[in-house]
Amino acid sequence: AIRHAILYRNIIQVLSRLVQTNIPFLVVKGPALAHAVYPSVSLRTFSDLDLVIRERDWVPMHQWMIANGFRSKENLSQPPPKFAPLTVVYEMQYWHSTTQLLVEVHYDDLLNAGLASRDVAGFWQRAIPVEIEGIPIKTLSLEDQLIHLSAHAHYHGYTRLNWFSDLAFIIRDHAASLNWD
Repeated sequence: AIRHAILYRNIIQVLSRLVQTNIPFLVVKGPALAHAVYPSVSLRTFSDLDLVIRERDWVPMHQWMIANGFRSKENLSQPPPKFAPLTVVYEMQYWHSTTQLLVEVHYDDLLNAGLASRDVAGFWQRAIPVEIEGIPIKTLSLEDQLIHLSAHAHYHGYTRLNWFSDLAFIIRDHAASLNWD
Protein backbone atom coordinates (compact mmCIF):
# COMPACT_ATOMS: atom_id res chain seq x y z
CA ALA A 1 0.00 0.00 0.00
CA ILE A 2 2.85 2.38 0.82
CA ARG A 3 4.66 1.57 -2.44
CA HIS A 4 1.44 2.19 -4.38
CA ALA A 5 0.82 5.51 -2.59
CA ILE A 6 4.34 6.68 -3.42
CA LEU A 7 3.90 5.57 -7.04
CA TYR A 8 0.63 7.53 -7.26
CA ARG A 9 2.31 10.61 -5.81
CA ASN A 10 5.09 10.41 -8.40
CA ILE A 11 2.63 9.86 -11.25
CA ILE A 12 0.55 12.84 -10.11
CA GLN A 13 3.66 15.04 -10.13
CA VAL A 14 4.47 14.01 -13.70
CA LEU A 15 0.88 14.42 -14.94
CA SER A 16 0.41 17.80 -13.25
CA ARG A 17 3.48 19.11 -15.10
CA LEU A 18 2.70 17.37 -18.37
CA VAL A 19 -0.83 18.83 -18.64
CA GLN A 20 0.78 22.28 -18.68
CA THR A 21 2.68 21.50 -21.89
CA ASN A 22 1.45 21.66 -25.48
CA ILE A 23 2.13 17.96 -25.98
CA PRO A 24 -1.14 16.06 -26.44
CA PHE A 25 -1.07 12.74 -24.60
CA LEU A 26 -3.33 9.95 -23.44
CA VAL A 27 -2.85 7.95 -20.27
CA VAL A 28 -3.49 4.25 -20.88
CA LYS A 29 -3.70 1.21 -18.65
CA GLY A 30 -2.82 1.58 -14.94
CA PRO A 31 -4.17 4.72 -13.31
CA ALA A 32 -6.43 5.62 -16.25
CA LEU A 33 -8.23 2.29 -16.01
CA ALA A 34 -8.35 2.51 -12.23
CA HIS A 35 -10.25 5.80 -12.48
CA ALA A 36 -12.33 5.10 -15.60
CA VAL A 37 -13.33 1.45 -15.26
CA TYR A 38 -12.76 -0.04 -11.81
CA PRO A 39 -15.37 0.27 -9.04
CA SER A 40 -12.56 1.31 -6.67
CA VAL A 41 -9.24 2.78 -7.80
CA SER A 42 -7.40 0.66 -5.24
CA LEU A 43 -8.36 -2.52 -7.13
CA ARG A 44 -6.16 -1.76 -10.16
CA THR A 45 -2.48 -2.20 -9.43
CA PHE A 46 0.29 -1.03 -11.74
CA SER A 47 3.99 -0.31 -11.61
CA ASP A 48 4.54 2.45 -14.19
CA LEU A 49 2.88 5.21 -16.17
CA ASP A 50 1.92 4.48 -19.78
CA LEU A 51 1.38 7.38 -22.16
CA VAL A 52 0.36 7.45 -25.81
CA ILE A 53 1.44 10.37 -27.95
CA ARG A 54 1.50 11.04 -31.65
CA GLU A 55 4.66 9.98 -33.40
CA ARG A 56 5.16 13.55 -34.60
CA ASP A 57 5.56 14.59 -30.93
CA TRP A 58 8.54 12.28 -30.32
CA VAL A 59 11.08 15.10 -30.07
CA PRO A 60 9.15 17.46 -27.73
CA MET A 61 8.15 14.56 -25.45
CA HIS A 62 11.69 13.22 -25.35
CA GLN A 63 13.04 16.69 -24.54
CA TRP A 64 10.39 17.17 -21.84
CA MET A 65 11.21 13.84 -20.22
CA ILE A 66 14.95 14.60 -20.17
CA ALA A 67 14.34 18.15 -18.85
CA ASN A 68 12.25 16.66 -16.02
CA GLY A 69 14.96 14.34 -14.77
CA PHE A 70 14.15 11.17 -16.71
CA ARG A 71 16.73 9.12 -18.55
CA SER A 72 15.91 7.30 -21.74
CA LYS A 73 16.56 3.58 -21.30
CA GLU A 74 17.27 3.44 -25.03
CA ASN A 75 19.68 6.40 -24.72
CA LEU A 76 18.57 7.93 -28.03
CA SER A 77 18.82 11.62 -28.82
CA GLN A 78 16.59 11.42 -31.89
CA PRO A 79 13.90 9.08 -33.20
CA PRO A 80 15.23 5.77 -34.51
CA PRO A 81 15.21 5.30 -38.29
CA LYS A 82 12.08 3.88 -39.90
CA PHE A 83 12.27 0.55 -41.68
CA ALA A 84 9.02 1.17 -43.54
CA PRO A 85 6.76 4.26 -43.86
CA LEU A 86 3.95 2.91 -41.65
CA THR A 87 6.12 1.62 -38.83
CA VAL A 88 6.32 3.48 -35.55
CA VAL A 89 8.46 3.19 -32.46
CA TYR A 90 6.51 0.83 -30.21
CA GLU A 91 7.60 2.56 -27.02
CA MET A 92 10.38 4.47 -25.35
CA GLN A 93 11.05 3.86 -21.68
CA TYR A 94 12.14 6.64 -19.36
CA TRP A 95 13.44 6.07 -15.83
CA HIS A 96 13.62 8.65 -13.06
CA SER A 97 16.36 7.55 -10.67
CA THR A 98 15.23 9.74 -7.77
CA THR A 99 11.53 8.82 -7.78
CA GLN A 100 12.08 5.32 -9.24
CA LEU A 101 9.26 5.99 -11.72
CA LEU A 102 9.19 4.25 -15.09
CA VAL A 103 7.27 6.05 -17.84
CA GLU A 104 6.59 4.19 -21.07
CA VAL A 105 5.77 6.45 -24.00
CA HIS A 106 3.93 4.70 -26.87
CA TYR A 107 3.65 6.25 -30.33
CA ASP A 108 0.47 5.84 -32.41
CA ASP A 109 0.57 2.09 -31.78
CA LEU A 110 -2.54 0.69 -30.11
CA LEU A 111 -1.93 -2.87 -31.23
CA ASN A 112 1.61 -3.29 -29.85
CA ALA A 113 2.80 -4.33 -33.28
CA GLY A 114 5.21 -1.56 -34.25
CA LEU A 115 2.75 -0.41 -36.91
CA ALA A 116 0.80 2.85 -36.93
CA SER A 117 -2.82 2.14 -36.07
CA ARG A 118 -5.27 2.48 -38.94
CA ASP A 119 -7.44 4.98 -37.10
CA VAL A 120 -4.98 7.19 -35.21
CA ALA A 121 -7.10 10.32 -35.66
CA GLY A 122 -10.18 8.37 -34.57
CA PHE A 123 -8.81 7.14 -31.26
CA TRP A 124 -7.71 10.69 -30.43
CA GLN A 125 -11.20 12.03 -31.33
CA ARG A 126 -12.92 9.34 -29.28
CA ALA A 127 -10.67 9.84 -26.24
CA ILE A 128 -12.59 10.48 -23.03
CA PRO A 129 -11.78 12.78 -20.13
CA VAL A 130 -10.84 11.22 -16.80
CA GLU A 131 -9.67 12.87 -13.62
CA ILE A 132 -6.77 11.29 -11.76
CA GLU A 133 -6.40 12.74 -8.28
CA GLY A 134 -7.82 16.07 -9.50
CA ILE A 135 -5.75 16.21 -12.69
CA PRO A 136 -7.77 16.21 -15.92
CA ILE A 137 -6.32 13.82 -18.46
CA LYS A 138 -7.63 11.91 -21.44
CA THR A 139 -7.65 8.20 -22.04
CA LEU A 140 -8.92 5.90 -24.75
CA SER A 141 -12.67 5.46 -25.20
CA LEU A 142 -13.94 2.22 -23.72
CA GLU A 143 -14.21 0.69 -27.20
CA ASP A 144 -10.60 1.60 -27.99
CA GLN A 145 -9.56 0.42 -24.51
CA LEU A 146 -11.08 -2.97 -25.26
CA ILE A 147 -9.10 -3.29 -28.50
CA HIS A 148 -5.90 -1.97 -26.95
CA LEU A 149 -6.12 -4.17 -23.86
CA SER A 150 -6.90 -7.28 -25.90
CA ALA A 151 -3.89 -6.65 -28.15
CA HIS A 152 -1.71 -5.82 -25.13
CA ALA A 153 -2.63 -9.03 -23.29
CA HIS A 154 -1.99 -11.05 -26.45
CA TYR A 155 1.33 -9.31 -27.12
CA HIS A 156 2.55 -10.26 -23.64
CA GLY A 157 1.20 -13.82 -23.76
CA TYR A 158 -1.72 -13.38 -21.33
CA THR A 159 0.64 -13.49 -18.38
CA ARG A 160 -1.04 -11.11 -15.90
CA LEU A 161 -4.41 -11.54 -14.24
CA ASN A 162 -5.06 -7.78 -14.03
CA TRP A 163 -5.18 -7.60 -17.84
CA PHE A 164 -8.10 -10.03 -17.77
CA SER A 165 -9.66 -7.97 -14.99
CA ASP A 166 -9.38 -4.82 -17.11
CA LEU A 167 -11.31 -6.50 -19.91
CA ALA A 168 -13.81 -8.07 -17.53
CA PHE A 169 -14.68 -4.75 -15.82
CA ILE A 170 -15.22 -3.04 -19.17
CA ILE A 171 -17.44 -5.81 -20.50
CA ARG A 172 -19.30 -6.50 -17.25
CA ASP A 173 -20.03 -2.89 -16.33
CA HIS A 174 -20.14 -1.11 -19.70
CA ALA A 175 -21.21 -3.64 -22.37
CA ALA A 176 -24.60 -2.02 -22.88
CA SER A 177 -23.07 1.39 -23.61
CA LEU A 178 -20.25 0.17 -25.90
CA ASN A 179 -20.46 0.90 -29.60
CA TRP A 180 -19.76 -2.65 -30.76
CA ASP A 181 -19.62 -1.61 -34.41
